[in-house]
Amino acid sequence: MSERFFDSAALYAALDLRRQALRISWREVAAQAGLGTDSTLTSLKHGRSLRTDTFLRLLAWLSETDVTPYVFVLRKSS
Repeated sequence: MSERFFDSAALYAALDLRRQALRISWREVAAQAGLGTDSTLTSLKHGRSLRTDTFLRLLAWLSETDVTPYVFVLRKSS
């Protein structure tokens, strides 16, 4: 059996890559994603988890439909 975990660093890296390509601030990322403030993105930067609706908003902002890049799997030895 394996356990799956949210990879906040991978999501933050993807957001930062797109943010830099668009040459916008984190505040603008938050506004475009409908987050209200950029404090959620600061929390993400520090490895904190997100609410599901926030995660989905950020995936939409990235135009992503696949969550696989943002999940890592730990395999337990039997």
